[in-house]
Amino acid sequence: MYISVILALLVIYFIYLFIFNSISPVGSTISQKRLIDDLNVLGRKQLDIVNVQVYENGINEDLTIKTEDGEIDRHSRIILVNTKGKDTSRFHEVEHAMRIWLYLKERQISFSIIAVETSFNEKWVNDNSAVVIIKKNEFEDIYSSISMEDMNVEEQIIILSQAWIEKYEYKRMPM
Repeated sequence: MYISVILALLVIYFIYLFIFNSISPVGSTISQKRLIDDLNVLGRKQLDIVNVQVYENGINEDLTIKTEDGEIDRHSRIILVNTKGKDTSRFHEVEHAMRIWLYLKERQISFSIIAVETSFNEKWVNDNSAVVIIKKNEFEDIYSSISMEDMNVEEQIIILSQAWIEKYEYKRMPM
């Protein structure tokens, strides 16, 4: 009897792990809630996720991205992700934004994303966070200029991150 209970608990535990640690398949159409859930899972693979939110563009001055012609596209949204981790030698804030853009590139959502804002901090508090905003057009320009054939996702993230850092001359402020 005890073995049956233990086996049942193990099965439930593995189902729980599979459901809560997997992301939606490539090509699927996802809702905003599923997007947030998937981004939490994506982030936990590399970093400690503090917060994932999706905001309407223009909701306030701090969360407004203008188009190239200076307009505010109020139909688009901004993904905001705050992360934490110990390794400050890598540009996790840039790498995680690229990870999100690659994820978005392979899925369909019912609204447009204009930018991904990520922050990285080695503490739980948000003082001295390293913050980047990578706009959709910035990602698309860099992505289209680099051949991604025969690269796995992690290699793509590193190459895209290095290209973005170089092109936009990103330098992290000391933490």
